[in-house]
Amino acid sequence: MSLLDDIAWRTEDVRWPAPTGAPITAEQYDGNNYALADAIMALQAALADGPLSIVSIEQTSPTEAVITFSDASTVTLILPTSRPGYSEVAATTKTLALIDSWKFLDCTHTSGVAVTVPANADVPFDIGEQITFLHSGGAISFAGAAGVTITAPAGRAKATARKGAWVGLEKTGTNIWKLFGDLDRATRALATSGAISLDPALGDATITPAGDATINATSVLKDEFTIIVTTSGTTSRDITFGTNFKSQGVLSTGTTTAKEFVVRFIGDGTTYREISRTAAM
Repeated sequence: MSLLDDIAWRTEDVRWPAPTGAPITAEQYDGNNYALADAIMALQAALADGPLSIVSIEQTSPTEAVITFSDASTVTLILPTSRPGYSEVAATTKTLALIDSWKFLDCTHTSGVAVTVPANADVPFDIGEQITFLHSGGAISFAGAAGVTITAPAGRAKATARKGAWVGLEKTGTNIWKLFGDLDRATRALATSGAISLDPALGDATITPAGDATINATSVLKDEFTIIVTTSGTTSRDITFGTNFKSQGVLSTGTTTAKEFVVRFIGDGTTYREISRTAAM
């Protein structure tokens, strides 16, 4: 049943129910007026109970604000403890503080800066908060305080790659942070002899051979990487580049200690091809 059914209609039309005919009686006429008035009053009542309006917004503490609505209900907002902004880091060390949350930190010291991420118990950043860094001076390196884990993408170091690099830290767990951006390549030491498996996805490599060695790549990426060979002692060692490599041949270290060879490869997804090799330096 709708309002249209409560009205007596004189004429016939598809827009309303079947008519009663003309003329309508005085009682029907008053009934029509009553039905319309009743509908208007119901609409007014509905609007009166409609959307709430904000009566006031009051900051009740440095970290909270209270919104009061027209029905006297309230909502408490938690305010951020810092505001996004810019800060220069001119020192060689920096321990992060809550005021650094969502900031852009411009690291300008020519010797670089060592950034320490404190434990959550000491500085309780919210999960999801980020901090951005610009390498304007020397390299920026990152380390966690005791109990803090910082992860970087595979094959990348926890340090900026070059001047002008942008990197970011995001808190993803109570004492877990992820590092992202223009990061330097990671370098790890290989075994010193025998058959050696090398995963180029983990970055560059070094080897100080104590015997002859054959290096085999476990996968091939479309990327470049470097192997640095450092001699130790006066016995010559042979380094062979085996599975998934195409090289200039065996590298013989010679009999002079503390020399370095730098060998660089580029991958095409199938094979790593040697693109350069230095003499002993």
